[in-house]
Amino acid sequence: SKALFVAEACEFNRSFLHMPPTLVLVTNIEADHLDTYGDMAHLVDAFGQFLDKLPPDGVAIGLKDDERVISLLSKLDRRAITFGFDKSSDWTLSEITYNDTGCPTFTALHHGREMCQVALQVGGDFNALHALSALAVADVLGLDVPKAAQALHHYRGARRRFEHTGVINGMMMYHDYGHNPAEMRAALSVAKKHNRRVIAVMQPHTYSRVKTLFDEYLTCTQEADITLVTDIFAAREVDPGDIDSSMLVDGMKAAGIDAHLTRTFDDTEAWLLAHGRPGDLVLTMSCGDIHLLNQQMQEHWDAKQAK
Repeated sequence: SKALFVAEACEFNRSFLHMPPTLVLVTNIEADHLDTYGDMAHLVDAFGQFLDKLPPDGVAIGLKDDERVISLLSKLDRRAITFGFDKSSDWTLSEITYNDTGCPTFTALHHGREMCQVALQVGGDFNALHALSALAVADVLGLDVPKAAQALHHYRGARRRFEHTGVINGMMMYHDYGHNPAEMRAALSVAKKHNRRVIAVMQPHTYSRVKTLFDEYLTCTQEADITLVTDIFAAREVDPGDIDSSMLVDGMKAAGIDAHLTRTFDDTEAWLLAHGRPGDLVLTMSCGDIHLLNQQMQEHWDAKQAK
């Protein structure tokens, strides 16, 4: 009966510091939005400021496997709860298995006591952790944890989060919103569990992010068999003239990645139709407009099949 307002808080432009939280869930602290913060120290400090906005009876839930998160929780004078693969976490999991599309099933444990079985219809270790953290939140709110696990089983994912968009010439087409190296690496870890040849299509997002995380970009698609790189999506920025997707491709090749520069949607579509094989999994990644490539290719393919 309690009124709840649930929001995804984003650290970009320090916008989350305008929120008045009563319960905070921190899933991780990754190098991102450094155009706002300059360096990791200032980014972590902003998360600390956000946690400090909790009222005296507020609760913080954080990932035990993330050293930055745990460092902040250890300094917090509010109730703190941990979750993670780390067995010393307040909430952890055991007996995790995956089906042939990478969807996990596991037992949720609270202080070592079995709480419920969880079977997800979304893939990846990160979604197992997300589900576990959701159970921790449900418990804090006084909800029935096994019923919460049943609800999680019916969750089928969100648009632009490892979203299956169609089949083109036998290629399974997917899109993911991941736009920094850590997110793209996580999305590709799910793709590889499908046991198919994986073609990653990366649309780098913002010049500042590419420059700041350049080295991480060079290896974040290692799990893909082939990587295609489009032009950088400028978003709110102006091209500074000193960074280009060709530099990423050259660096990827030097790191042993089978990388190709396909600057435009048309270039990328042509490459995929010429070199893709039936059974391939094609994953486009960015928070820019690369999802429109999936749409463009599907429309072209459907029109061709209708003739």
